[in-house]
Amino acid sequence: MFSLRSKLVLTLVLFVLLLLGSSTYVFFQEKQNDIAGSAFQEASSFSEVFSERLVSDFNDYFLKENALVFERNVSDFFAKYPALKSFFITDYQGKILYNSSARTTGDFLNDASFLAQIQSKMPSARTEDGRVIFVKKTAGLEPTFLDENEKITNGLQASEKISFYVFPVSDDRVLVYRLSYDTFSADVSRLRTRMIFLGIFGFLLSIGFAFFFAYRIGQPVQTLVNSASVIAGGDLKHRVDLHTGDEFEILGRAFNTMAEGVERTLNDTLYKERVSKELELAAQIQSDILPKTIPHFTELDIAGGLLPAQEVGGDFYDFVEAPQNRFLFYVSDVSGHSIPATVVASNARLLIRHLFQKTSIAETLSVTNVAIRPGMSVGTFLTLGALEWDANKKMLQYLNAGHQPLLQFHSAESKVTESTSTGIAIGMVPDVSRQLKPEILSFKSGDAFLLFTDGLSQAWKNEKENYGLARLKRAFSEYASLPSALAIRNALLSDVKEFTGSYKQVDDMTVIVIKIK
Repeated sequence: MFSLRSKLVLTLVLFVLLLLGSSTYVFFQEKQNDIAGSAFQEASSFSEVFSERLVSDFNDYFLKENALVFERNVSDFFAKYPALKSFFITDYQGKILYNSSARTTGDFLNDASFLAQIQSKMPSARTEDGRVIFVKKTAGLEPTFLDENEKITNGLQASEKISFYVFPVSDDRVLVYRLSYDTFSADVSRLRTRMIFLGIFGFLLSIGFAFFFAYRIGQPVQTLVNSASVIAGGDLKHRVDLHTGDEFEILGRAFNTMAEGVERTLNDTLYKERVSKELELAAQIQSDILPKTIPHFTELDIAGGLLPAQEVGGDFYDFVEAPQNRFLFYVSDVSGHSIPATVVASNARLLIRHLFQKTSIAETLSVTNVAIRPGMSVGTFLTLGALEWDANKKMLQYLNAGHQPLLQFHSAESKVTESTSTGIAIGMVPDVSRQLKPEILSFKSGDAFLLFTDGLSQAWKNEKENYGLARLKRAFSEYASLPSALAIRNALLSDVKEFTGSYKQVDDMTVIVIKIK
């Protein structure tokens, strides 16, 4: 089983790698496209600046048998524009007057498409796959790209490479540049090398940050787990020393408070006084962890309540608000009674409140299980039935962690159904993540939902007969049409108390009623 710290490290590293990899890929593609596209711009700019001078030198030196001066000037041109592989000068009939690579003259261009470029008054580019792009320039406006039929077309695409760039200089002279992509390929290769080194550095840095943050988050949880084990082992003098400035520190103080309370109780000399103080402390803890207010929603009407047994049990319920308009309503039942049950209940409540702010209810309960299970005594476990309300999506999800089934009243059919969602109780096994599967609920106006603990369905009338789930479903079906969730809750609890009469209540009765407006 992976520890919480290992999961955090793995999650952070994978997140950073995904972020770094995707951003690096996008950046590299953009830079590669920029480098490839710059060939066209450089060819156009170079042609406009140097072509007239190149033709002028050709007329003044080469044609007047001063070729050495012209060749020296040609070498300067090549040095100024490394992407230039070769060039040749033609007249408008396609006759090659000068070829920098072959040093020959007199040949004619026989390609009709190429000759059309030569005889055009517009600059043009020919790509390696044979596409011809004419460039029509208008003063003060962006250039327009035309095809061989003088229809508007797309400019040079990122995946295309220029083979020749044709630039008309005068009425009888045309310069044809042949371009090389060796320089651009070298730029791309250097960029790729830098990005690889940057990726390695980012990977190492992400590992360092992951371990740092995992330590900062995982250490308080581990401290709480270890402290819970020590306290559960009977060392009530043990204290949690946490100074994180967040909910973990509050949880640590709660550990210390409970340990101190239990220690004081166990030091009492009289058995009855000790038992009395245990019950009093457990009842106080149970009372303190119950919500003091009920949330209000436009779509939902909510009511909750807990009727404690004579011997305080481990029931509790809570309403939790999280970012992005997410809300959690749940009832829970810890096995056992008195201090041990309320300690587990209090710890679980604090962890759930903290973790649900940042993650889903399933992940919240999985991490809670990892945190509190080592501190729970053998045979102790926690069941929970939870509804998660997403106010933005108007979505209601139910998750069952080994708890009683959710009851839903369908107003249209006036019938009650049970949720088939099942799960495993917290504390039963080291990893419960695979058994916790949320169920998305469908509902209509007038429907109602009932979360309850087994103290309701198993309320005893005598030693042989209890209230039972069937009787609870019939009562819920009868009262679910009442105008408010509070009225439904009161009617259900009254029905149960009327059934049990004066018989001893042996377990807490906890309910949450949600009515769809």
